[in-house]
Amino acid sequence: DRTQKSIIYGKLAEIAFNKKNYASALTGYKNIISNSLSKEKIENAHLQILKIMRLENNYSDAEKKIKSLLLDDKFKNISGNLELELVQLYRAQGEESEIESRLETIVNNYQKTLVSSEAYYQLGQIYSSKKWDLNKAKNYFKQVSKENSKSFFVPMANSRINSIETYQKAEEDLNSYEIIKKRDFNLEQNIEDSTELNVSVKTPNRSIPELYYQIGDLEAFSFNRYNMGIKFLNIIINDYKESPFNSKSLFTISFMYEIQGDTLNALKSRDILLELYPDSEYSNYILNDEKEKKIIDELDRQFMLAESQIT
Repeated sequence: DRTQKSIIYGKLAEIAFNKKNYASALTGYKNIISNSLSKEKIENAHLQILKIMRLENNYSDAEKKIKSLLLDDKFKNISGNLELELVQLYRAQGEESEIESRLETIVNNYQKTLVSSEAYYQLGQIYSSKKWDLNKAKNYFKQVSKENSKSFFVPMANSRINSIETYQKAEEDLNSYEIIKKRDFNLEQNIEDSTELNVSVKTPNRSIPELYYQIGDLEAFSFNRYNMGIKFLNIIINDYKESPFNSKSLFTISFMYEIQGDTLNALKSRDILLELYPDSEYSNYILNDEKEKKIIDELDRQFMLAESQIT
C-alpha cells in the first residue's frame, strides 16, 4: 500500500532527521517521493532533501536541484520556499551580495504570503545587524505582519520593533544629557548658547549608566553586535565606577566575552566583579555556578573511574 508506505517512510525520515542521521533521512524522503500520492508531502520531501544537502555542505548539487525545481511547473506551489532555501544556500556559502537582492525579489514576486513575510523578516535582520540602519530595519519588520498575520515570524518581528524603538529612545535621552551638559558649560563660561542649545530639553528619568547599559544589552542580545555591546558596557565600567550598573555591567560583559570565545577577558571580568562586589547578587550567582560545575566535574570523574573498573 503506497499510502501506508509513504506514512511510515515519513515517520522514519523525521526521526532520522531529528537525530541528525542525514543519510537515513535522505533515503526516507526519497521513498516518500516514490510512494506518496500526496502532492504536499512530495513537495515537503523535496524541501527537506534540499535542507539536508545544505547541512551536509553539498551546495552545488543543492543549487542545481533548486533551479531545476523552479523551472518545473509541478512545483509552482513551493517556488517561494525554494527561493528562500536558495537564500540559505547563499548565506551558508558567505555570498552576502546575493542574499539581499534575492530577498527583494521574493517580497516582490510572492506578495501577501508566508514566504514574503519571512523574507521581510530576514531583510530586517540584515539592516538591524550588518547594515545598521534601524529605521529601514523597523520598516521591514513592520511589513512582516502586513504580509501575513499568521506568519511564524510576526512575534519575533514585533519584538525587534520594540527593541529598535527602545534603543532609539535611549539614544535620544543620551543626546538630551549631552545638550544639557553643553548648556551648563556655556553658562559657566558665559558663552552665548547656540540655536541647538536653546531648545527646551528635559532631564531624562534614567541615568546615563542605565541608558548605556540598555544600549549595550540591546546591541549584543537583540542585534547580535557583541563588540558594540562590550564597547558600551566598558564605558560604564571605566567611567561610572560608583554607579549601581557597574557590577551588573561586569557580570553581563563576562557573558558577552564568553559567547565570543574570549575566555581570558570573561574570567578577568568575573574576577574584578568578585573583588569589587563580593556580596552582590551577581557574585553569588558566579560562585554558585562554579560550585555546581565542581560537583558535576567530580561526578563525571567518579563515573569514569567506575566505568574503568568494569571489566
